[in-house]
Amino acid sequence: MATCESGVSVSVRVLGEVAVEIDGNPVVLPESLRAIALLGWLAVHPGLHTRSEIASAIWPDVPDSSARNSVRTALWALRRAFGAQADAVLDTSRMRIGLRDVEVDLAQFDELVDADRFDEALSLSPAQLLAGLDDEWAILARDSHRRKVIALLADGSDKAAANGNSSLAVEWARRAAELDPLSESCARVLMRRYDEVGDRSVALAVYSRIVDRMRHELKIAPSEETWRLAEKIRRRQHDRARRIPAVNSTPRRAPPVVGRDG
Repeated sequence: MATCESGVSVSVRVLGEVAVEIDGNPVVLPESLRAIALLGWLAVHPGLHTRSEIASAIWPDVPDSSARNSVRTALWALRRAFGAQADAVLDTSRMRIGLRDVEVDLAQFDELVDADRFDEALSLSPAQLLAGLDDEWAILARDSHRRKVIALLADGSDKAAANGNSSLAVEWARRAAELDPLSESCARVLMRRYDEVGDRSVALAVYSRIVDRMRHELKIAPSEETWRLAEKIRRRQHDRARRIPAVNSTPRRAPPVVGRDG
């Protein structure tokens, strides 16, 4: 947890619902979604920003004067929520607004990724970014972060498979597919992982699910690449079944006839 010049420790969470802790104690944030949106935007965009920049970014479809008024109202609500520690969290002037030297979990996630500490980074990100905020900027940020997590999971799955850690490879591929149920690339990674460990029936079930989802939700068929992978897995499954003799397939010798002599 970051400690500012005043000696107060402040952490801001945006992975999940926006939340703040000061000296380890959770802060009751305003009910106003405008205030939550302002706090979330500042956490995702570190540094100082002009009020007009913030207003147009968070409320682009609102007249400039109304958007700037929303910034003032939201800022007042946040300062009230932080009370005596407001200046330990917020860096404000007449023209610019930002967060002070606070710890933001999204920044920590990015630092861990840059340090190739993927396991720790992924453990920080089990939930949606900015959950509960449905403004366009928040949706775009959420989608961008989700794509980044999916790419990390897929890459981590490939590396785990190459290192012989099949259980982790399957788990990360499964998590990637869950984050994007309509992604063919995620489905193919998961299909390969199950194929590699011999669970070809499960791999083909993954294929069936992506086919059904694409047909019902997108009204399209999967790509030839996905189809060809499914066919390869299906042939391997069939070849393996042919090599394994059926149970009780060996003909039994007839028992000797027992009767009375003569």
